[in-house]
Amino acid sequence: MNADDMSQRDTPMNSKSMNGLPKSTETSAPSQESPSDESSSPSSPAEGSTSLTHSILANGDPKNIRKVATNALTKVAEGTSGKSLSKEGKAEIAKFIDQTSRGFVGSMAMICDGERCPFLSACPLKAAGADLPKGSRCPVEDTIVATWVTKHLAVLGIENMEDPAHSFDMDMLYELAGQELVRWRCSVHLSDDPRLVSNQQVGSTVHGDPLFADVINPVIDVMERAGKNVAKIREALVATRKAQIAAGHDAMDPTQKQADLREKAEMLQKRREQAIGKEEVHDADFEVKD
Repeated sequence: MNADDMSQRDTPMNSKSMNGLPKSTETSAPSQESPSDESSSPSSPAEGSTSLTHSILANGDPKNIRKVATNALTKVAEGTSGKSLSKEGKAEIAKFIDQTSRGFVGSMAMICDGERCPFLSACPLKAAGADLPKGSRCPVEDTIVATWVTKHLAVLGIENMEDPAHSFDMDMLYELAGQELVRWRCSVHLSDDPRLVSNQQVGSTVHGDPLFADVINPVIDVMERAGKNVAKIREALVATRKAQIAAGHDAMDPTQKQADLREKAEMLQKRREQAIGKEEVHDADFEVKD
């Protein structure tokens, strides 16, 4: 067998082995180290998205995550356009990241349709005689969502919304606000059309004659489902607080626990020294568990 035959036999094997792997190992299996902002060049959008993903996985700070995500999308946009984004363009990306960080409710606010808005009768901007922001996100719904979220912070003991320790609570609060927004929209519909039951055609006879029956307003069904979701989320929030208290999460930190145990041990030692009888103090008054 000559060298040319060996080359022909080796080439398919090497091609086959390489075809079984992704073309870019850097994209599919990046380093476990947390990449810096400089690792994402504008000319490599795919590499930028990979750095974004692993930066987020490596950092649980919501504020920093939004910053990293905004920078990564900005670099991707600048790489595809070949020029630097304007201040307004960067602000739009930052606004998008901020909205999506709240879950689905961040993008749930409707787009203002001016005088054709189906909720115009409940719009405070219309009632105040202000110009409606047609084509923009409804500031009224954004405002009431923020109000519903923040009014629960005190009762849940959340002083800093950006604290990673409260990430699950904040997710549930935004979920709760989203369901409340659905119910608010339903209430506006019922205000405009308060009929709970209407007579509608539900079918026809074999001869083609229409059949009518009383039909419950479907808005009520939507409102009821959203109400059940609200109840479940509230129960989950309460259950979370109970579980944290039971586990001692909110009681004290490990350093405080050790200090209390040390103080209790010193107190027992003094009682032993002052005890007259041997049975006044027992060695098993308390035990320390890992």
